[in-house]
Amino acid sequence: MKNGFWMGRTEVSVGQFRRFVEESGFVTDAEKPGGETQVFDPEWDGYHLTTQVVHPWKSVKGKSWRDPNWGFPNRDDFPVVCVSYNDMKAFCQWLSERERKASRLPEGMEYSLPTEAEWEYACRGGSKESRYFWWGNEIEDGEGRLNISSMDVLPGGTKAWPLAKVPWSDGFAFVSPVDHYGEKGRNGFGLADMCGGVWEFVIDHFDPKGGHEEIYFENAEKRTVSRPVCRGGNYFDVPGNARCAVRLGIRDVTYSDSRDGFRICLGPAVPRQ
Repeated sequence: MKNGFWMGRTEVSVGQFRRFVEESGFVTDAEKPGGETQVFDPEWDGYHLTTQVVHPWKSVKGKSWRDPNWGFPNRDDFPVVCVSYNDMKAFCQWLSERERKASRLPEGMEYSLPTEAEWEYACRGGSKESRYFWWGNEIEDGEGRLNISSMDVLPGGTKAWPLAKVPWSDGFAFVSPVDHYGEKGRNGFGLADMCGGVWEFVIDHFDPKGGHEEIYFENAEKRTVSRPVCRGGNYFDVPGNARCAVRLGIRDVTYSDSRDGFRICLGPAVPRQ
């Protein structure tokens, strides 16, 4: 990581993504003919671990960022979800072109997804120590700072997320609005929701051996990515997945999920596929 960069204070919101779609006419992968997205299954009644494992997510046609199947209205201040790596790159390209035409983008700069190294550096918030979370090593100190699996009741009023969770209510069974936790939810760089909330895509291809300081491609010569990386954990996750160092490889560049979103980065324009 050789260049300075700016990072979005929050994850891209539903309202911001809506403006992109309305101005550009863009159609997301989930909304295309045959498209589908991974969302919560409202008929899910538990894992049934001793008989058969039943997960609370299913792939559904007809759902998208407009309606992620929450069971309640989507809000413009929620982080946008059910968008793919392709959709995110299109948003960044649109924003770069829009700001460039308005003479608000300095020459040689562009908006993009952050690299994996940029994301982790930003997540740690300037800490000189290697800590599990941006605030320290204790998940208990995260109360009032992040949206994670907690003591909140799911739609229907009878169940909470099973398995490991924090021993408090964060106020939301699913996503919380961006920057909902205010100053306490912002790290040393002033970035909100870097741990928990939704998984955030970065631009790199997933290397199971670990992250890279520079952009990592599946094919270095062709600069291709077929399995993107997500960072930061999400509202459903066990608390340990919200650690700064946790990485997740996504199936492909068209995959979308109601647990996944993104934030943008502003930096020097470089060949990124």
